[in-house]
Amino acid sequence: MQVQLIACDEIKIEDNRHVLGKVINSVSVPVFPYIIKFSFLLKITELPLKRDVLTEFKIINAKGELLSSPSAFVHRNYRGLNQVPGVDQNFDFKLLVEREENIFFECYIDGVKRSWYPINISLY
Repeated sequence: MQVQLIACDEIKIEDNRHVLGKVINSVSVPVFPYIIKFSFLLKITELPLKRDVLTEFKIINAKGELLSSPSAFVHRNYRGLNQVPGVDQNFDFKLLVEREENIFFECYIDGVKRSWYPINISLY
């Protein structure tokens, strides 16, 4: 199973396809504390054909402190027989940031960390 994450300022659905906004590697804010908004595209390939998987997200800082643990989701393959089994889904998040640091968006499938994505938080 392969898991990919990409963070953007927004993700829209047009003609049944994901349209990604600007890719985010860092976010600059005017003051702390501040609530940032961002979207993630989750792409899972090689999903088991006849089994659901539990997908969970965690947002941690460089010290390993848990900043957020959004809801868990159940994923299954909906693709046709001629396609690689998988799923694409987008998620919108809001997160309270309180200092300059690197944060890490982690994706767990059935309790195993499968991917992570860093975002640097800084002041203007």
